[in-house]
Amino acid sequence: RGEASYYFSRYTSIWGWATWRRAWASYQVNIPSWPGVRSAGDHKDLFGTPEEADHCEQVWDDIHSGALDTWDAQWLYCRLCAGSISIAPNGNLITNIGFRFDATHTVMESHPFAELPTREMTFPLAHPADITPDTEADRARAEAEFLRKLDGGSALMGKLGNKHFYGKFLRAIPGIGKLWAGLRSRSGAQAGE
Repeated sequence: RGEASYYFSRYTSIWGWATWRRAWASYQVNIPSWPGVRSAGDHKDLFGTPEEADHCEQVWDDIHSGALDTWDAQWLYCRLCAGSISIAPNGNLITNIGFRFDATHTVMESHPFAELPTREMTFPLAHPADITPDTEADRARAEAEFLRKLDGGSALMGKLGNKHFYGKFLRAIPGIGKLWAGLRSRSGAQAGE
């Protein structure tokens, strides 16, 4: 985005990332302040578009209710509430090779972030003119990552293959969870033959 070596973003990448102790000190896995923030509507102003805010609102609702087992969406929440932003390189510095059927979260092998090529960081760094989130870059990322529209079959398979979606059932009905995991394992093994 732009001519600089990096840009500033509202979002945090969780594959190949780093932070400071003072920033991590604000992290709370259960996001106890979420109900108050939600009822005040304060979170709507943290995003570049209403669609991004609506998506995160649903995710944070699910986390707070216990329906979603994750850690990274809370990190985004805590960072945004603290008024912090991220630094994102303009070239991909790591590749996530874990997009596969048996992954915990990244089960869609066709995901736009699967196995992206990397490039070297060039020095000396070229710095952006302003320390403000690049709204266009954030919107493009949101559209690629969580606002993209999938056809019915892909959306259903993405849901069924996502351990967030069926994880609550695994805890409630272990026998069904074992059966589902076995079916996934067998179908994945056949696909790899």
